[in-house]
Amino acid sequence: MIVVNGLESDYAIMKQVQQLRLQNRQMTVVKLDDKTDFSKLAPGEKLYLVSHGDISTGCFKEIDKKVLLDCLAVGPCGVPEKFGGMVILSCYSGMRMDDAQKEYSLAEYLATGLVGRAAAGTLVEGANGYSFGTPEFGKSGYSSVLSMDLAAFYFASNDDPSHMIEAWLKHKPAHSGGVLNVDLGITVDTGKTIEEQLATVQGKKPEEIAQGYVIPFAKEAKGIEALLDLIIENKIPGDSVLNRARYLMNNGTNQDVVNWNNAIDRQYKLFGDLYLWAPPAKAFTAAKVPAIGL
Repeated sequence: MIVVNGLESDYAIMKQVQQLRLQNRQMTVVKLDDKTDFSKLAPGEKLYLVSHGDISTGCFKEIDKKVLLDCLAVGPCGVPEKFGGMVILSCYSGMRMDDAQKEYSLAEYLATGLVGRAAAGTLVEGANGYSFGTPEFGKSGYSSVLSMDLAAFYFASNDDPSHMIEAWLKHKPAHSGGVLNVDLGITVDTGKTIEEQLATVQGKKPEEIAQGYVIPFAKEAKGIEALLDLIIENKIPGDSVLNRARYLMNNGTNQDVVNWNNAIDRQYKLFGDLYLWAPPAKAFTAAKVPAIGL
């Protein structure tokens, strides 16, 4: 089951839902509100929560965490005991963001609040950074995550690339391909920073090489976002998240849908080539529902 806090005209929301349903076309999509019936989850069925996150708290935008917990844990419409766990796909949901959550991330808060309702040990997982709907769902079952130390790439801008360059040079590649290997012929060492590896290239300083990748990245990344926004706002019919997701999946030869899918694939590769995606093992934090009395 996919439960959505967001609009059908929001490209970030629609990417998450579409990429999830590409893995299971029968997955139910429902709106999150006080009438959402979580009791319909089958034994072992996983629950996916799709929303934008609030960077100051890690909680859902415009929904208090206590209200969300009550929807999940209180009354006949709450989750059944033996459902298959929860993946929270909003940004920051696996992180303790500030004083409002210094004891719990959203994932930890919900896991703790489900004690006595869900079976002990049920997993509640949240994203450790900025969460993107990408083809990663088909590989790991989770969204792609850009970690917070690379936040400059989330807010990419040609006007001031210095923060992106600084963050990228300090970053360690998560895989052995990408631009260091393909473009520069470097045998990538995932234990060393990008700066350390660029220092082996003759004739240019690491900062100069980094600038040659970061500035084109910023331009292309913003162009992809603008295209996705244009398509979902103006080209894809449907008066609900579910109806637009169905259209995207059932009209694969439509040029607007082709452009949408190509843009998602390009974004996934663009970030991957620069080693920006967190390794799947580090992308999400898992909290377990405690046993009663613990």
